[in-house]
Amino acid sequence: MPTELLSASLTNSRAALVGSYVPLDAPPTLPPVDGAHALTRSLPPARVATVTFEMLSGLAFEHHAQHIALVFHAPGAAPVEVVRLTRPSAETFRGQLDLVANYAELRDDRGGEILSQAQGALDYVATIVGLSPDKHKRTLEWLSAALSLAQLVEMRFKLGFDVPRPVQLSAQIQPMVPTPAHASWPSGHSTETHLMAALLTHLRPGHPRAAEQLNRLAARVAVNRTVAGLHYPVDSAAGRLLGTSLAEFVVARSVAQSPFHGRHFDGPAYPPEADFDPRLPLQGDDAPPYYRYHAASTPLATSGWLSSQWQLALAEWA
Repeated sequence: MPTELLSASLTNSRAALVGSYVPLDAPPTLPPVDGAHALTRSLPPARVATVTFEMLSGLAFEHHAQHIALVFHAPGAAPVEVVRLTRPSAETFRGQLDLVANYAELRDDRGGEILSQAQGALDYVATIVGLSPDKHKRTLEWLSAALSLAQLVEMRFKLGFDVPRPVQLSAQIQPMVPTPAHASWPSGHSTETHLMAALLTHLRPGHPRAAEQLNRLAARVAVNRTVAGLHYPVDSAAGRLLGTSLAEFVVARSVAQSPFHGRHFDGPAYPPEADFDPRLPLQGDDAPPYYRYHAASTPLATSGWLSSQWQLALAEWA
């Protein structure tokens, strides 16, 4: 029905139905101020916007010499460094360029994947865990908010370090798709897909096979961007650490008393000839020197809004 006709019809209908106005007998009972229960009565865009803003609240970037840190500030608590990135040397990127050129041999094999993952890999993630818009509305809202956080953070890091893309260093790279106009390091696709893998692993504990496949997918998506000629392997390695750190931060702010450990990607420790190897652990005695893990755990202030949305998403997998 046209909007104008419906509006006129509703006006006529009201005049015939409501009778004389009767005031309320008593003032209405209002809910508590800033109560997260409002999430259950809101439209999806309002929930996503609120949860995204809450994820961002308290975060700030701090620049120190060659590194930039993302720091969380909570009222009445000491600042907590969420993640620190230190840019690799110019010599590292020169060595990495050789790897980018060699990866071009895989373009015929990976072309379909690369094109379909240009705007992200959520469809690929969905096939691993059975993520459905009908059954998992709150989970998808949760992921949407977390991806918005990741995109803002990764772009601030990218522009802060301003690393040239491979094609800017050598015309022989000749990427198979247009190169994004923003800087290269760290990789956004690697960050976002590793973020989704880590969040869904936390959301669905007890599914080790799915977790393994999600991590393999995140690595494959990251490598595909190198195959396309858009990223260096070290971009993927840094994105892996960044996405994992952001997922752990979100979980720590959503689950009370959840321990949190900051992470640091030490770019100068990354060998120029090193490919991205997702089999290497991010922490522990076997971790390479460029993956650094803060041993001391720090509890973060729990957000009622994030906790409520987390519980809504968790219930969809029960």
